[in-house]
Amino acid sequence: MGYVAAMKRHFLLVAAAAVLLSVAGCVKFMPEEPSSISGQEEISIDYSAPSYSAGFYSEEPETKTYVGTDNKLYWNENDRVAVFAGTSENLQYVFTGKTGDCSGTLHKIATEDQTRKAASLSANYAVYPYSSNITIGNNETIAVTLPQTQTYVKDGFGLASNTMVAVTDGTQDNTFAFKNVGGYLVLKLYGDLSVSSVTIFGNDGEKLSGEAKISASYSSAPTVTMSSDANTSVTIDCGSGVKLGQTAATATEFWFVLPPVTFSDGFTVQVTDTNGKTFSKSRIVGGSIVRNGIREVNPFQIITKAGQFVRTSAAEQTIDSDAVQEIIKDYGYDDIPEQLVDLGLKLIAKNGDIKLNRIVYTTTDRDGNIVEASGMVSYPANRTKVYSKILSVQHYTVDIVEAPSIVDVPVEMMTAFKEGNQIVVESDYLGYGISRTADLQHPYMHNKLTGTVCADLIEAAQDFLAQKKGWSPSSVTIDMVGASQGGAASISLLEEVERRINAGKKWAVGKVTAASGPHDLMAFLDTFRANPDAGNLRVEFLMYAIRGLDYGDKLNLDFHNIYAPEVFTSGAFDKLGKTQVNSWDNLVGRNLRKVLHPDFFVEGFNNNPDILKLMSSIKRNSTINYNGAYKKKIVLYHAKGDDTVPYACSSNAKNVWGCTLENEYDFSGHDDSCIEFYVKYIIDYYDPGFLNFTPGIIWSLVKNLL
Repeated sequence: MGYVAAMKRHFLLVAAAAVLLSVAGCVKFMPEEPSSISGQEEISIDYSAPSYSAGFYSEEPETKTYVGTDNKLYWNENDRVAVFAGTSENLQYVFTGKTGDCSGTLHKIATEDQTRKAASLSANYAVYPYSSNITIGNNETIAVTLPQTQTYVKDGFGLASNTMVAVTDGTQDNTFAFKNVGGYLVLKLYGDLSVSSVTIFGNDGEKLSGEAKISASYSSAPTVTMSSDANTSVTIDCGSGVKLGQTAATATEFWFVLPPVTFSDGFTVQVTDTNGKTFSKSRIVGGSIVRNGIREVNPFQIITKAGQFVRTSAAEQTIDSDAVQEIIKDYGYDDIPEQLVDLGLKLIAKNGDIKLNRIVYTTTDRDGNIVEASGMVSYPANRTKVYSKILSVQHYTVDIVEAPSIVDVPVEMMTAFKEGNQIVVESDYLGYGISRTADLQHPYMHNKLTGTVCADLIEAAQDFLAQKKGWSPSSVTIDMVGASQGGAASISLLEEVERRINAGKKWAVGKVTAASGPHDLMAFLDTFRANPDAGNLRVEFLMYAIRGLDYGDKLNLDFHNIYAPEVFTSGAFDKLGKTQVNSWDNLVGRNLRKVLHPDFFVEGFNNNPDILKLMSSIKRNSTINYNGAYKKKIVLYHAKGDDTVPYACSSNAKNVWGCTLENEYDFSGHDDSCIEFYVKYIIDYYDPGFLNFTPGIIWSLVKNLL
C-alpha cells in the first residue's frame, strides 16, 4: 500500500465511520484481458488463486488529533502486499485498482516454483508493504523489518513507509481491512537551507526500525515487539533536497512512521543539508508515539553555522537590589552574613541593575556537527552606548543539574555586578544545559571542544545583542576568567580566541585570569598515582577527566584496561552515565587502587594499550601546551596547599608561559581557595578596597557560600 505523492497530511488518518469498502471493492475484481497490468514491470496475474477485497479499517486516531477533513488512506496502483492465504507461505499480491482509490482488489502475482508446503493458519493474513522476508510463525506472529530509511513526501510520508496488517475472520473470509502498525511523529523545521536527510534517535536507545514481531487478529489492534537487534534510528531521505520554509509559520513538515514507543529521555534530531553540513538538536521533550496516533513537535529552526544566536530559553531577568536579597535568601542558609548581602547591594548601587539572559546558540560537537548549546549573557540595564568589552566567565566543575543557565545566578556571574560597563557571558559547556545527553556525556578537560563552545558563545552573544539592542561594535576586547575547571577552560578559550583573531575576527585579548586550574594534566594524574592509598583524593574528578577525554577524542577505550576490577564487579561502572559527578566517589570509594587498573602503578604502564592511548590524549589536551602570543598576559592564582588540583599544575604553567603566579591565599583547600579567589576578584580586581574586606570577613563569606 503506497500513497499519492501530492497527498496532504489528512490522507494519513483512518476514516471515522466504518470499514471503507466500496461496492467495487467488496466483490471480486476481474480485469479484462490482457491478463497483465502496467506499472514498473509487466505483471502476470494468477486468476486461479483467491483474490481479496482491500480497504482500511475505520478507527479514530488515539491522539484524538484530526489534521484534515478527508481522513482517508489511499492506494497506489501496483502496490504490493504479502498475503498468507491460510498458510505460512508468503505470496505476493498486487493492488489492481487505480492510484487514489481507498479500496479495491488484491490479486496474486503468478510466479514459478510456487509451493504449498506450509503450515496451516486460522485465518488469512496480509502485510503491506510486500517483502519476501516477511514470515509468519506457528503462533501466527508476523516477523517483519520496519524501514530504517523512509522517503520524503510533502505533507505526508513516503511509499512503503507505513507498515499495515490485515487479518480476515477465518480462512473463508476474503475481505482485508488494513490497520496501521505504527504511529506518526511530525517534525516542523525551518531555516535558510535545503535538507538532504532528517534522522531521529531515541536518547535512551529506543528501538525505532528493523526487525520486529507483530501480533495481529481480526478483532483487535496489532501490537509490535521490537527485536533486541533492531535499529535506534529512522532517516527520511529527501533525495536531491527539500527547501525549508523560512519561518516557524511556514515550517516544512517531516512525517516519521514509527512503532509505538515511549521516548523516556526525549530524542535527538539530526539534519543534513545539501552541502553536507549537519545540525543536531538533542533532548527534545520525551513522550510517546501511539499506534495510529500523531505527535507533532513545535517548529524549530535549523542553523548550520556555529556561533549563532538561536533563541532565549527564559524571560529576561533584572537583577536589582530586591533580586539580590531574594537570591541570597534562596541559598537556604539560616545566618547569612550581613556583609554578603552588602556585597551584592553595594555593587548594584555602584554600577546599576543587571539584565540577565539565558540563550541558546549553535556550536560544534566532537563529530563536527552543529548543535545547540546554552549559556548566559548579561549587560548593564542602564547601558545606552555600544559596548567595547566582553568578559567570558568559565565555570568550575559542577553537577550537570547545576548548569549556570539552570540555577538562579551562579556565583561566577557575580562578576557581572562588579564593573557595570561590560558584557558578561558564561557557557554551560557541551553536555550541560540544553546539550545534556541521556548518559551525561561531557568532554571534560577536552581543550579544543571547551575553547570552541566558549568562543561560540561570545560570537552568539554579539549576535544576540545586535538583534536585541542594535549593538554592533567594530571591535571588542575579550577578558577571560575562571577557577578550577574554569581556570583551564579560560586558557582553552584564549587559544581559540587567538585562532579566530588570526583568522580576521575583530577581537582583542584583554585580561586572562585563571585560578587553581589543572593546566598540566600529567601532573594532576601523577599526584594520584604517587598517593594511591591516601584515601582523601577526589578520584571522581580523575574518573570524570578519563571519561571526558575518551568521549571528546573518541578514543573508544576498553575500560576494563582502565579501571580496577572492583569498578565493574560492584556495578559502579554501569551507573556512571546516570549519576552526577559529585556522587561518583560514593560509587567507587577513594582508594585509588580499587579505582584504577593495576597497570597505572607500573613503570611504563605495562604497555597497556588503552592506558597509553589515554596518556596521549592527556598530554594533547593539557592547556600547558599553549604557546601563543598572549602567554605573558595570563595571571595565575593557586593555593600552595590545594588538596584537589596540585599547585604544580600552575607552577609548571608559569615556568612555560613566563606569566605571573599569585599564591597568597588565606585558605589552602581547593574549594575554599576558589571561592576566596572569586570574592577577591569580584571586589578588588577592578576596585581595590571597595568594601574594605578583611581576611576574617572573607572567611565568613566563604563558609556560608560552601
